[in-house]
Amino acid sequence: MYLEAIEVWGKILSEDSVHARAKEGMLESHLRIKTREEQKKLKEEKEKEDKIKSKINSLNEQAERLFTSEMYSEAIEVWGKILFEDSANTRAKEGILESHLRIKTREEQKKIREEKEIEEKIRSKINSLNEQAERFFQSEMFKEAIEVWRKVLVEDSADSKAKEGILEASSRIKILEEQKIIKGQKEIEDRIRSRVDSLNEQAERFFQNGMYKEAIDVWGKVLNEEMTNPKAKEGILECHLRLQNIEKERLLKEENIRSEKEKCEQLSFKAQVLYNEDNFLEAIKLWEEVLVSSPLHNDARRGIMQAKTRYRELELCRDVKFRLEKSFSEIEKRFNEFKKQFSEGNKYFLAGDYRRALDIWNSIENT
Repeated sequence: MYLEAIEVWGKILSEDSVHARAKEGMLESHLRIKTREEQKKLKEEKEKEDKIKSKINSLNEQAERLFTSEMYSEAIEVWGKILFEDSANTRAKEGILESHLRIKTREEQKKIREEKEIEEKIRSKINSLNEQAERFFQSEMFKEAIEVWRKVLVEDSADSKAKEGILEASSRIKILEEQKIIKGQKEIEDRIRSRVDSLNEQAERFFQNGMYKEAIDVWGKVLNEEMTNPKAKEGILECHLRLQNIEKERLLKEENIRSEKEKCEQLSFKAQVLYNEDNFLEAIKLWEEVLVSSPLHNDARRGIMQAKTRYRELELCRDVKFRLEKSFSEIEKRFNEFKKQFSEGNKYFLAGDYRRALDIWNSIENT
């Protein structure tokens, strides 16, 4: 217990600074402590070194297993850990170098295999495309065949079969196009003729139904197809003549309508004058004449209704007046008779013949 001994010897020296044993004891204790610490440090370093060696051995074994299993990248990673612990480790350096060589060799072999596989795939693809192009060619689908052979040349620009096939197919296409042009011209002419005939028939139907503008439009289409078509030219000319005649008839009809309208207005005005003069029957005749020309003439229809109403009222008044005048005439006649009888009775009254006067007057009163 060197520290405790040093502490006690320190107390002794504080009492006796020249105490020889205390000095020797303190010096010896310090030496012992230092020696013990150095031994401890050596022991710890040895343990650490043993631990590192054990770890390196373990990592080496792991790296060897990975290397043997051709897991070179993983082995390099493990040997890298060894060099981190021991940068001079020979096996780790050799293992890393060997692993890189193995990786490079494997990648080169893989690349060779892949290139070979790609080449085989390309050759297989080219053969397949050549077969497809040949089928198109045999079926006279020359454009499709050329398109496929061009795909072959993309894969192999020196492929002779594709080059020859394209030349042959192009030659066949040119021949077919020349034949097609000749055939197409005839088909175009036939289609134009068929269309012209159809349009002429359509225009003729319009013409027969009086649809002249529509007929002109259709015959115009005929001339767009065949500008010298005589049927279309004659039809258009005839339609224009018909339309001119129709326009003349329309203008004449409008003029007649205007004249008729003016006549109706004049008659209606005259009828109104007659109506205002209580000449209802004459007014009705004129308004009825207006309705013959213009059945919807509102003033005439309204005037007739009003005139008939006023005429009925007038007739009723005339009838009542006639009857009243007749009644007044009879009353006047009777009154004159009564007056005469009254005068006669009055004579008897003045003469004192009251009975006779009373009889006459009673007779008048009873009547």
